[in-house]
Amino acid sequence: MDRKTYPKWTGVVLGFLLSGSAHYLSGQKAVAARWYLAITLAEIGGITVLTLPGTAGLVLSGLLLSAGFVLWLAMLAKSCRPVPRIGVRGWAAVVLLNALLCLGWESAIRSVLRPFRISSGAMAPALLPGDRVMAERLSYRLTSPRRGDVVVFSTRELRYPYVQTNTFYVKRIAGLPGETVQIVPPNLVVNGEIVRDPPIFAEIAARSNGFQLVSGPIGAKVVLRHPADEIVLGDNEYLTLGDNTASSLDGRYYGPVAGDQIVGRVVRTYWPIARIGQR
Repeated sequence: MDRKTYPKWTGVVLGFLLSGSAHYLSGQKAVAARWYLAITLAEIGGITVLTLPGTAGLVLSGLLLSAGFVLWLAMLAKSCRPVPRIGVRGWAAVVLLNALLCLGWESAIRSVLRPFRISSGAMAPALLPGDRVMAERLSYRLTSPRRGDVVVFSTRELRYPYVQTNTFYVKRIAGLPGETVQIVPPNLVVNGEIVRDPPIFAEIAARSNGFQLVSGPIGAKVVLRHPADEIVLGDNEYLTLGDNTASSLDGRYYGPVAGDQIVGRVVRTYWPIARIGQR
């Protein structure tokens, strides 16, 4: 055996650490680039298309992720080849480069998609405690939030005693900029009209509890306690409510959320398995 090369199986280890690295070190630089890009783009594409609504996004995501895995296995098989010895510094460089590339891709993905965990029953039954959801951050760079969207927003600007600061809440948009919003149990009322569109609002109103006003002793001023109470939203303000208003700390208490506080739109639940696709 040539003392200047590793055994063939070492190429598989290098390929495992960094896709295409065995090909690159053995002189096939263009092939290495193609392997890395094909695998990475399939994986990134599979994650990104989760922003597509409905079953189509899940199916396409599964196909792309499966294709990425198959390509990765094929790359490992092709990596079984003699590779020039690279020493400790070379191995460290492979590991470091892989870490930097992974961090870069993760940052890019998080600019489009971000995972969140549901910690309360405020959005039941659409979202349950323990659900892990995916929020996409692209659409609100192109369009404004719409009534009925389930959104993630930052609480950093909210000033209310019971709101956790520097965290994120998940609620449904009930009121849009410029609107006057009331709750006349069991209905949501906007500009004097009962909201029936999108249909989720009629569904919530038809449930046993429907939309409720704040009730019981409250240690701080609230916005919507009586049917006559109303909130007039400003130019960049949204009223967010939980679907389960009986157990939701939401805009009835702390008022509107500014548009720049909204992080993204929830597109689906990705865990647990039995609830994949819910939102």
